[in-house]
Amino acid sequence: MQRATINEIVTTDYRAARVLDAYGIDFCCSGNLTLEEASAELHLDQHILEQALVSLKERPITLSPHLNYAKWETQFLVDFIIRTHHSYIRETLPRLLLLSDIVVAKEGSNHPELHAIRVLLTDLDQRVKQHLISEEYALFPYIIEMEKLRTGKQVFIAPTYGKLEKSIQSIVQDHNQTAVVLKHIRELSLHFQPPFGACDECTDWYELHKEFDADMRLHIHLENNILFPRALALEAELTGGK
Repeated sequence: MQRATINEIVTTDYRAARVLDAYGIDFCCSGNLTLEEASAELHLDQHILEQALVSLKERPITLSPHLNYAKWETQFLVDFIIRTHHSYIRETLPRLLLLSDIVVAKEGSNHPELHAIRVLLTDLDQRVKQHLISEEYALFPYIIEMEKLRTGKQVFIAPTYGKLEKSIQSIVQDHNQTAVVLKHIRELSLHFQPPFGACDECTDWYELHKEFDADMRLHIHLENNILFPRALALEAELTGGK
C-alpha cells in the first residue's frame, strides 16, 4: 500500500477516489505521489488512510464493471470522455456563468466570496474552450489512429512535429491549472455550502458547482491516469522506443 501511487490506487478501484477526496487528497492531478508522500504533505495519518482503503477491498464492487475504466477499450474511453465530459462542460459552464450574474447581483453585497468565485469561473471558461478543441481535433485523433495502426499491423510513421510526450505535458499542465481553480472555488464556497438564508438561485448555483467539480475531476483522472499513460506506451511500442 505504501508504494502504490495515488493514480494506481484510484485506477484499480475508483471508489478510492471518494476516500481520498474526503481527506483532501487530489486524486486527479497528484497521481504520481505515493500514499506515504501525500499523507506527509497534508499532515495526515497514513495508517488511517490505509485502513480506509483496505476496507474497500472487503466490500464487493457493486458499481463494477462499468466503473472499471482502466479496462475500457481506447476508442470507447475517448468517445466517453467527449460525449460525456466534454459535452457536459459545454452545457454546464454557460449555466454556471449565467447563474453567477444572478447570484452576485442578489447576494454579492453581503458575500464578497461570490465575486471571487465568479472571477475564477470566468477564467476557467476561457481556459477550457481551447483545451477541448486541442484534445478533440489533434490529440485524441492521433491516439485513435495509433490504435488502428497497431490493430491492423500497419507501418507507423512518426509525425514531424515530434513525439506525443510534449503535447501531453501541455495538456496535463492545463489540467493542473484547472485543478487549482477548482480547489480555490471549493475553498471559497466552503465546499459548496451556500450562505445561510441565501436565495434559491444561490443554492442551485452551489449545487451545480458541486456536480461540475466532481465531473471535472473524474474527467481529468480518466485522461491523466488512464488515457495518456496508455497513449505514451502505445507510441513507444510503435516506434520501438526511439
